Amino acid sequence: MDQTANTKPTHDTLSQTTDRARRWNLAAVALAALTATGVALLPLSTSVSENGVTGETVTTHPSLLDNEGPGLIIILLVPVALVALPLLIRNERAARVTRIAIVVVLLVLVILGALSIGIFFVPTLVMMIASLVTDQARPSHVSRVNSYSTSPNSVPGSGSSNSR
Repeated sequence: MDQTANTKPTHDTLSQTTDRARRWNLAAVALAALTATGVALLPLSTSVSENGVTGETVTTHPSLLDNEGPGLIIILLVPVALVALPLLIRNERAARVTRIAIVVVLLVLVILGALSIGIFFVPTLVMMIASLVTDQARPSHVSRVNSYSTSPNSVPGSGSSNSR
């Protein structure tokens, strides 16, 4: 029995890792959409006013959409669109690089918006980090396979071909 056949990862091993990362990413998209909807529609503030005619105090609980208007929807769609972007990329390496960039951008957005709506997107950030960690959690021999060239003139492990 050939021992080298056991050390090389199968396509199934690579696709299972990618599938797990994509599932975490999809869950992050769903959570970001749910968060955006909740932030827009749930009553997150309280408004107290006095009726000038009767002198009666009126308390209302408007949603953020009521306070800020429809322009808020565009702002809330930014994290949803960012998190969905890696799902549109078929190349595994490009999707992984995109996930890294999106985690960094989402972290910056969460920090900058921490005193307003940014804090609500922390669970989405955590799910994107899980997606990234799951994608990176490959056995060491799996990541080496990607560096081998299939050219017969290539040097194993160099990732490049001697013939041009």
